[in-house]
Amino acid sequence: VYTTLDVELQQIADNYLGFYRGAAVVTEVKTGRILAMVSHPNFDPNEIDQIWNDLLLDTSSSVLLNRATQGKYPPGSTFKMITAIEFYKQHKTDWDKYIFNCKGYFTVGDDRINCIRKESHGTGLSFRKTFAKSCNSSFANIAMQWATAPEPSSPTGTLSKLTMNSSARADVNLLITPFLSAT
Repeated sequence: VYTTLDVELQQIADNYLGFYRGAAVVTEVKTGRILAMVSHPNFDPNEIDQIWNDLLLDTSSSVLLNRATQGKYPPGSTFKMITAIEFYKQHKTDWDKYIFNCKGYFTVGDDRINCIRKESHGTGLSFRKTFAKSCNSSFANIAMQWATAPEPSSPTGTLSKLTMNSSARADVNLLITPFLSAT
């Protein structure tokens, strides 16, 4: 068996997930190799004999679900990265002033976009919290601001720079923004 996991990258992903439920998968674009794959909550497989019964009885954490390989996530969440990058580009000096009140859904005409489990993320949601909680309503609100602005914009330039709708390249420069840095 040959593994392509990068131990240091794996540890970083594991540390960032911390006690949150979720998954992180990092791949090498050029080859498709998996460099890191983490799912939380997790358990130490070396202790499986000792903890098996407890794992079976634990109905609240779903520890046995590998969220990286078995999770079902709406594909729209992958586009949130582009939305976040475009929002930051348009609001470089005031991105941290963004506030949204999430009701658990967002409506545009007859269309309704729900947050996960149709639960509200609360009032006074900052852009940082919008990103951290992956709030569908807030991201929809941001996208609608583009469409209804006096001079409507679109993420076309960002999509081009990220080589969307074209062959994958290995030399894409990463965009690092302050709202993604650890605080």
